[in-house]
Amino acid sequence: LDDDPSQQDPKRDPEKLTAGAVMDFLTTINDSSSMDALKKAFSVAYKAAEHIGDAAAQATFEQAKDKRKTQLQNEIDAQA
Repeated sequence: LDDDPSQQDPKRDPEKLTAGAVMDFLTTINDSSSMDALKKAFSVAYKAAEHIGDAAAQATFEQAKDKRKTQLQNEIDAQA
């Protein structure tokens, strides 16, 4: 029973998104042209990382979202 690969080992390292996937999600977040697009891009990226337990990717996506949100807000303010 202990050799069954379908049994998840609680001591196993959490899975991580591939570097390519992280970069793709970051590109989508950074290229968001509106707050709505940013919200959607962040949500998709964050949920993907959350699904496999990649806390580092979640933190990276949070930072990218906050940075892009500030940029978008500054663009909105500049147009006012």
